This record gives sequence, structure tokens and C-alpha cells, in this order.
Amino acid sequence: MSNIQDRASDGEEEEDYMSEAFLSKLVQESGGDKAKKDSMTYSERRRQKEIQHLANLPKPLHVREKEARDKGLETEIGEDNRGMAMLLRMGFKKGGTLGAPKPSGGSGSESLPSGPSQSLKPDNVQTGALRAPIAIQMKQGRGGIGMDNSRKRQAEEELQRKEKEEHRVFDEGYRGQKGDQYQLEKRKRQLGAARAICMRMDANRAEEVTQSRGSEAGNMERSNKFWWIADSVPDEILGTPMMGPGAEVDLDSTGGDHGPSRELPVREGPESEMQKRVKLDPSLAVEDEEAEDKQPVWGERPEFASLEVSDKLDKVVQYLRDEYCYCFWCAAQYDGSEDLEGSCPGETEDDH
Repeated sequence: MSNIQDRASDGEEEEDYMSEAFLSKLVQESGGDKAKKDSMTYSERRRQKEIQHLANLPKPLHVREKEARDKGLETEIGEDNRGMAMLLRMGFKKGGTLGAPKPSGGSGSESLPSGPSQSLKPDNVQTGALRAPIAIQMKQGRGGIGMDNSRKRQAEEELQRKEKEEHRVFDEGYRGQKGDQYQLEKRKRQLGAARAICMRMDANRAEEVTQSRGSEAGNMERSNKFWWIADSVPDEILGTPMMGPGAEVDLDSTGGDHGPSRELPVREGPESEMQKRVKLDPSLAVEDEEAEDKQPVWGERPEFASLEVSDKLDKVVQYLRDEYCYCFWCAAQYDGSEDLEGSCPGETEDDH
């Protein structure tokens, strides 16, 4: 009687698949799916079909093998295994470690526990023991044993070598940049000193020409092929681009031309080239002071201004040797070309 009542109660709980409510529910669900499909674009429907098609395709063999292998490794060994059954009979407990438990105190094997306070810890006393089997690492490729470690070591060594090379290139580039900057500043100071010496010698020769041939010829001697002096520039090109860089014209209060801007010889560093020459020849100090009192207004010619600093210095030094038998590196003026060739070590700074 009770069984009949139970079946009746179960029947009341089960849904009547022939009822109108169940059929209307199916119609609503199918209508909702149809409306959803109708609202999808062509690209979305095509993408959904591709996903369904790929899901129905059988997985590749290597994928199925990997899934089966992972599933097997994740499954614990059951009691139906003969080895596990033997371990359980010997006292092994699942989740524990292999080997006899170590006592919590005492260093020798003869000191055994004598009371509940000195009882052994169940399984966690062997902190270094493994509680799970060693994970299997599947080897990919056909390399021999130890090949992966060798390749890893070679990759690390190559990475360290590249890092050292990058640091070396950076250090050399930084030192080279600083060295080039120092050489450029040095050449600028030397060019300023050589230019001042050349101007002074040109001025001395202009005075001699003035005494012999007149002031007009002497003024022309003050300029050379590298730069011009304001006194020797004709009025029609004074302050024009024909005078080259550094030839800006200053305007006085009345608005007239006052002449090109003045550029003084460069004196930089703890001891300039001019100061070194004054030490060798004290008479140059008086001439240098007079030159400072009244510096000539000058400007570089365009073809000379376009050269690099080192090229300018070479041309001025060679001009001093050819015109005045003066060696800039020796800081001395010789009696003639033969004396210059015989006494001077060479034409460059390295020769000295």
C-alpha cells in the first residue's frame, strides 16, 4: 500500500509531457531560439557553424594521447592495485610518506618514546619526503639525454656574451664621444692662438709695406685668403654676405654702419697656447697686450668658414710656415726655409 502511495506521489511530481503547459513551453523556447538566430548576422551565423563543425571533428592523435596521459597521471592509484594493496597491508596510509617515521626528539636511534608526550608524529615529521610521485616530463624532439641542459647553458652563455658586448660598445662609444669633444675644444684653442699669431705677423708686414709703398698697400696686406680685416675691405662690400660668416654690421645710435662685429681670439682652459708662447718668448707679452687694447675687426671668408676646425688649423699653420717660416708647434720663427727644414721636426703636432 505504501509503495502505491509513493509511486502516486512521484507521479504528481513528474511533469506531464502531454500537458498544454509543457507544449506551450516548448513552443516559446523554439520561438526564442528562432528569433535569436534571425537577429544574428551572416558573419555570426557562419562563425557559429565553424565552431560547431570544429567541435564535432575528432581531435588529433597527439592531443588525445596527451589528454589520456594527463588524466591517468591525475588519478591516484587505487586499492585494487597489487602494489598499493601490499603497501596498505604493511601500514602505509594514503597521503603519507614512505619510510619509517622519525622521533620528534633525541639524536640516537636507541632513544625510543616512553609516553604519550613523546609520541611520534604521524606522517608530517619527514618534511623532506615526497608525498606525491615525481612528475613525468615528456621529452620533445630527438635530442639525446642532457641535450636540453646543454642548449640551455649555451643560450645563457650567449646571452651573457651579448650583454658584455653591449656594455663594451656603450663604454667605448661614450669614451670616444668625450675624446672627440676634448679634441674639438683643443683644436679650437689652437686655432685661436694660430690665428692671433698670423694676424700679428700680417700686421707687422703691413706696417713695413706701408712705410715703403703707402698706407693703401699696407692695408691690403693685413688680409689674407683665410679672413679679411675691416680696414682692407672696400666700402661697397662692407657688411654684405660677401664678407662671410661673422660679418654682422653693428648699428650705432645714429643708425649708420659701424662695421662688422668684433671677434676676439679664443682663450680657454687653464693655460692657452698664447700663454705658453709668452713663457718661451717674453717679448710676445708686450705685443699681446697692445693687441688686446685694439683688436682688429675681422671675419672669415666663405670658403674658409665652411671648413672643419682641424682643417682650418692645418691651413693656418701651413700658411705661417710658407709665408713667415714660423712653426706653430715649435713656437719659433726661423731664419729661412732651409733653417726651418733642418731644425723643425715636422709639419704636424705628432712630429713634435
